Amino acid sequence: MFRSGRFKLSATPPEGACASSSPLGRDCATMLMSELIRRGALLEFHEPIEGGDGWVVELEFENNCFSLLVQWQPVGRPPVDYWVIQVHWRKGIVPRLLRRPDPVGLQHLCDTIQEIVCSDPMTKEVTWMTDTEHYNLSLRGIRPS
Repeated sequence: MFRSGRFKLSATPPEGACASSSPLGRDCATMLMSELIRRGALLEFHEPIEGGDGWVVELEFENNCFSLLVQWQPVGRPPVDYWVIQVHWRKGIVPRLLRRPDPVGLQHLCDTIQEIVCSDPMTKEVTWMTDTEHYNLSLRGIRPS
């Protein structure tokens, strides 16, 4: 989760879509895609995919498949604009059955995303949180201390 003035806070829907139906963050997802490609990621699609509350990026990084959800989220009272990148390892059936731990590639992808986000001088307040912390944030709109 981070703050940045670089990305638009008004939705520009893909061609043919209704203006009110597109979530914010397409430009953030597109920037993230291009930077991940420069760092060796293989993308499944050439554009981010609209996914309800944000934009989904499907990729392979260090021989592991991941989904990233990039979304805008207002936090606090009065609300402050934040960008959230949720990272999910797309496990196959065998790792799920055997309950193998997440790969080292997951940590390396998170480190790479942090490097990308922090390299932008317009970025501030970069915070990592668990799924539970993010869920609670979504419900209450208050950042964990």
